[in-house]
Amino acid sequence: MNEILDVHEYTPLDQEGFAALSCDFNPVHIDPLAARRALFGDTVVHGMHTLLRALDAWHGQRRAGEAGPLAPTRLVVRFPNPIHLGQRIETRLREADSGHVRLEACHGSRLVLRADLHFGTGPPPPDREIASAPREPDESPLDLTIDEIEGRAGALPVFADRERLTAAFPRLAESQSVGTTAELLALTRLVGMRCPGLHSLFSGFDVEFQPPEEGGDLEWKVELVDDRVSLVRLQVEGPTLRGRLETFRRPQPQSQPGIGEVRARVGAEEFREQVALVIGGSRGLGEVTARIVAAGGGHPVVTYYRGLREATGLVSEIRSAGFACDAIACDVAAPDAAVAAFGEMNLQPTHLYYFASPRIFVNKGEEWEPSLFQSFVASYVTHFHDTLRAVQRELSGSLTVFYPSSTALTEPVSTLAEYAAAKAAGEELCRYLDRFEKALRIDVRRLPRIATDQTLTLVPVPAEDALEVMLEIVRDLAT
Repeated sequence: MNEILDVHEYTPLDQEGFAALSCDFNPVHIDPLAARRALFGDTVVHGMHTLLRALDAWHGQRRAGEAGPLAPTRLVVRFPNPIHLGQRIETRLREADSGHVRLEACHGSRLVLRADLHFGTGPPPPDREIASAPREPDESPLDLTIDEIEGRAGALPVFADRERLTAAFPRLAESQSVGTTAELLALTRLVGMRCPGLHSLFSGFDVEFQPPEEGGDLEWKVELVDDRVSLVRLQVEGPTLRGRLETFRRPQPQSQPGIGEVRARVGAEEFREQVALVIGGSRGLGEVTARIVAAGGGHPVVTYYRGLREATGLVSEIRSAGFACDAIACDVAAPDAAVAAFGEMNLQPTHLYYFASPRIFVNKGEEWEPSLFQSFVASYVTHFHDTLRAVQRELSGSLTVFYPSSTALTEPVSTLAEYAAAKAAGEELCRYLDRFEKALRIDVRRLPRIATDQTLTLVPVPAEDALEVMLEIVRDLAT
């Protein structure tokens, strides 16, 4: 069986609406700037949102066949991959018999939801009085360490805004007890706001349903913490459901050495001749490079696209230590305005460091994805070329350029084919420019895996220190 029930592309309004309904305001779902430094590099859709939408679509299909109400007995759900905004998600009915239905949601060939719903032949549990959700909740997600999570327990109020719930999932609201749906909403609020909290990842759950009992809270406790893989398993028991949740604590954004640590490694005038335009300099390798150049007496100008907060913080830190640094906004797809702003500072660039990049490690299979390849080519070839030309138009002298490539070209990884192919094209462009343009010196380095936001994983993977790698490169480019 392979019947399409729903096709949808999630939008920011969808995110905001479900956050208001569930009161799961974890920034990974609603704050693009915070989410870009998290594991998946961008905002992700609540897994529970996808589940409730799938159940809503299935109940709509059942009603079309004049089926009667069902009494759910068990629900087993897995969220194997994240969903990003704008992705086309298809929900399908995979299996259906007298007591079981399997629903799946996919982005292309990538599974993002699997839900097995078991049900009995009796009537569904009677609806019960449910408290209304607070209109302006002031709760913030808890920022817990793995040690603080172990042994944790508590109770979570179960509530639902019936008006919002009915508007969002009308067929589900007619076919399933509002109280049961409210308990499912409490699960995502528990994971995203309470435990694991701020750095959570909801992997799935297995719950059984029972007749309603007295009491309206969802009681929970941590059953298992495995810090080797960041696994956190919770037991839950509410008025109608009981079972287990499987979650993970996501790694925190990768921090880089501050200006104090960098200045201890750099000679006071080691880079005094450098006026460096650092493209993509608000975080990661770019911020490390800016600190190195500044600590050595040079003048870095970092660019940012969305990271105004990070860029201004970096400039403030460097200036507070007595060094020079500036920041300008830059869209590498249209770099002329940023380069003109650089020229208005009465600075002549001697060096260009190019770190602009889309997300490298994306959840994909081993099949070639043309759209992903094109996004890498745009950044590593077209936008690099256009940025370089824009700088050259404002430049009166020669320019030294650093172009970061990757050891993925010599040590292939099956899921990085598009990335490696685009970097190879970028290398070839650099080779031609370096050979035929006397005013250019382009240094191409195939970098190993380096500890940045781009390389975050649930299970720690060995990675080089960003300061060690970039200090050697900046010194080589200074000669």
